[in-house]
Amino acid sequence: MQRILFIINPVSGTKRKEKLLGVIHDVFKGSKLEYHIEYTEYAGHAKEIANNAVENGFDCIVAVGGDGSVNEVGSALVGKNCTLGIIPCGSGNGLARSLKISMNARKALFQIVKEKTMDIDTLQLNELFFINVAGLGFDAQVAHLFKKQDKRGLLSYMKAMLISYSRFKPIEISYKIEDETFQEKVFLMSFANSEQYGNNAYIAPLASLNDGLIDISILKPFPLFAAPGIVLSLVSKRIHKSKYFVGHLVSEIEIETSGSTEIHIDGEAVNVDNFMKVGVQTEKLRMICGF
Repeated sequence: MQRILFIINPVSGTKRKEKLLGVIHDVFKGSKLEYHIEYTEYAGHAKEIANNAVENGFDCIVAVGGDGSVNEVGSALVGKNCTLGIIPCGSGNGLARSLKISMNARKALFQIVKEKTMDIDTLQLNELFFINVAGLGFDAQVAHLFKKQDKRGLLSYMKAMLISYSRFKPIEISYKIEDETFQEKVFLMSFANSEQYGNNAYIAPLASLNDGLIDISILKPFPLFAAPGIVLSLVSKRIHKSKYFVGHLVSEIEIETSGSTEIHIDGEAVNVDNFMKVGVQTEKLRMICGF
């Protein structure tokens, strides 16, 4: 790498970014690497900045933010001769954790300097790009409620989860894999590229980032007394062993619901129509990793 651009989302997560500038300067001072820093100002701005950076010959673009920021920057780099790095500053940092990127900014910067990379799969839900996890049901409802919160961070996310759980009603869906159609009432349905949502909540413990397949994780409705066990199985990488879990490993899936549906794309709240097609894209994304 010769030229690196840091794209900083100033409002992601709860971490203040002022100290980060000093850490970046400290790590890269005396280095032969040329580095630049830009800040996002509105939704979609990170993708615009990244597109311009690719055209201007940057070798590595670093998303400083959460999974939403990583999604934006990554969507501009798919299939390009440009590497995506992450300085995790979001509320969950699911993809960064799955790539073994340090949650410590200084250590994450040194991982970038080491230039260890891997090519990962990229996915699409209808026309929406994602690289970590998308889904419908309970987790999507939490994402929509979390979006309305004044504060970010884990505590606000937990609050959104508790409120959503008290209001949630299971969703009737129909989904098709190859020539087989399934009818299911679901608590949630996730389309996973990596193993986790974030904060070490493993919705797809067996997922691989570069196997060319989507891990479909379905949680069927469960009684209240089973909730603590479900939570424990998420953090202990055993959710796939739950009797309420249904899993599929596919390259493509089609889903129908009864009406307009709340979903999340890499944790970002989105609404779609009642038909969804999810598949693996042919082009991959080169990413800094900590393996």
